[in-house]
Amino acid sequence: MQSVTSATTFTALVTAIGLAGSGVGLQLSDGVGACLSHCATTTHYNPVCGSDYVTYTNPSTLLCWKKCRYPELSVAHFSSCIDWITGQNQV
Repeated sequence: MQSVTSATTFTALVTAIGLAGSGVGLQLSDGVGACLSHCATTTHYNPVCGSDYVTYTNPSTLLCWKKCRYPELSVAHFSSCIDWITGQNQV
């Protein structure tokens, strides 16, 4: 039963980080917020896992974060990070 609790905690942590990665609820004062607000993204949910292990809403959101804050950021996998890490993205 311990592994279920750990997995649940891990899922919650990754979800919270993923929301931060998509810009939800962040207040950035170093110009990043302004950059992100002018960055073209879509609202289409097509999650990607970044090389920072943050789930981004879609590839365009990841590209905006790459442009505005993390130039070294790349796509690690075309699914949510939790699905990729747990292998749930396999059909």
